[in-house]
This record gives sequence, C-alpha cells and structure tokens, in this order.
Amino acid sequence: MKHLREGRNNRRLFLITGSLVTLCAIYINYEPLMNGEFPLSMLLLAVGCNQLLMAYVAPHIFPKDERSKNISTKSTHVTFFALVGMMLVLLIVNGADASRLDGTQVLHVLTATLLLAIPGSMIFFSKRM
Repeated sequence: MKHLREGRNNRRLFLITGSLVTLCAIYINYEPLMNGEFPLSMLLLAVGCNQLLMAYVAPHIFPKDERSKNISTKSTHVTFFALVGMMLVLLIVNGADASRLDGTQVLHVLTATLLLAIPGSMIFFSKRM
C-alpha cells in the first residue's frame, strides 16, 4: 500500500514540475526557433519532457521489485546505444560543410538525447514486461 501511495505522489510531482518546466521552455525557445537559430535553452525543454515521461513511468519503477530492476537495467543498455548512435549522427552531420555545430551545441544535443532516451526506453520496456 505504501508503494502505491509513493508512486502516486511521485507521479504528481513529476507531472506538475514537468508541465511547468515544459511551458517555460517553450516560451524561452520560441523566438530562437522562429529565427532559425539553435535554441541554447533546449536542455530546459528536454528536462521538462523528461519529467513528463517519468510521470508516466513512475508507477512501474518505484516499487522496488525484480520487474523495476529489469526495466532499469535494459533501459540503461538501450540508452548507451542511443548515445553512441547520436554521436555517429552528429559526426556525419558535422562533417557536412552546410551545418556546423560548435562544441556547446553538440553537448546540448547529446545531453538532451540522454535525458529523453532513459525514460523513453523505460516506457518501452514497462509495456513489454
């Protein structure tokens, strides 16, 4: 019973903070996106989406049982390969002369990928297990 209450409380917290952060990030990123610039506060949007995804997956991972451990382990492995894949994509894209990303922008893209791949893969495995 305690696990259900804890999962519900975590879910509410993730939902409230995720909604607020996502709305703020959309407001902050709107102008650079409309001007065709790289949004430097893209990470704020990734954090907001991460919180919303965690709100969905919270009931599956907060009861500390064998299933949640398997979900976390498989999610970690998939996230590693997602990061390696994103590094390869950035290497190919940065090789083209048309679009060059500086080091900060590359780190922003990799961090955003990490922030979204973890809960995204957790959702995938929570539905499969």
